[in-house]
Amino acid sequence: MKTKTRLITLFLLLALILLPTSSAYAQDPGGDVIRIGENYTLESGETLNGSLVVIGGNADVEEDASVTRDVVLIGGNLTIDGDTDGTVVIIGGNLTI
Repeated sequence: MKTKTRLITLFLLLALILLPTSSAYAQDPGGDVIRIGENYTLESGETLNGSLVVIGGNADVEEDASVTRDVVLIGGNLTIDGDTDGTVVIIGGNLTI
């Protein structure tokens, strides 16, 4: 019985190792921006067509820049000199408008 169990375990491990994999994206390249532990700056004249989420970093929306949806910041500083069309949520951070 032990030999059979070991053989099945070995077969399953080999199957997992040889199983073809593909890339999985956490966000759509053309939409929302999610940054964890990084700073983000939306430069003057740019428009972000989606939401901005920053966890553990700082975010800056410069003058004449625009975010078309929500801005969420957790544990950092948010500076908004441009426009946001959605809701702004800050948890454990500071907001400068």
